[in-house]
Amino acid sequence: GSVVVNFWASWAEPCEHMNTVFAELAAEYSHLSFVQLDADAFPDLCDRFQVESVPAFLFLHAGALTDSVMGADAPTLVNKVKQQNLSAAIAAPDATVSVVAAASAPAG
Repeated sequence: GSVVVNFWASWAEPCEHMNTVFAELAAEYSHLSFVQLDADAFPDLCDRFQVESVPAFLFLHAGALTDSVMGADAPTLVNKVKQQNLSAAIAAPDATVSVVAAASAPAG
């Protein structure tokens, strides 16, 4: 599935506001996975994903980086989470939609 990773640090003031935004998004889009990582505790992951400053938000799907938001840009983060939400819905459609589509398909 899709994972949104928040690299943050306790000493970086912009992270405080973004952590609140991140928590609100996690509550609203509960079928996406949201993970917060203290950048100071995971320097190897920062190197791997080229995170040079915090806050940084990475979007991963099946372990691959698909998108990112660097810095305290709440509107962009919200929009990209919405895009991930739509992508996830298309990739794994609701079972009801599948049943309705199958029922309405012409027999033939």
